[in-house]
Amino acid sequence: MIVASETVQFQQTLSQTVRLSGIGVHTGVPANMVLSPAPPSSGITFVRTDLLDPQPIHAIADKVTELTLGTTLSNEADQTVATVEHFLAACSGRGAAHSCSGCSIW
Repeated sequence: MIVASETVQFQQTLSQTVRLSGIGVHTGVPANMVLSPAPPSSGITFVRTDLLDPQPIHAIADKVTELTLGTTLSNEADQTVATVEHFLAACSGRGAAHSCSGCSIW
């Protein structure tokens, strides 16, 4: 008899915190990101630390609120993070699509 077994999906995260700086694609203003390792199965989460009361913005399909000129994610507090598709694709390409969270944008 053949018994089906569950598929184990291995997850990856960053080994250390990474800080990045650049210019916003659509705004043209300086932007900074801090990428931090995350616990297993936590997913990718953005935190807008430039806001007074930053709330997590989870990178899941249900949080997509706009697709014009890029992908915008929103949370219940109406906080948004835009043009996330390239970052999410890079995480996926590196195999860190499941626990590369803790992105702080400031």
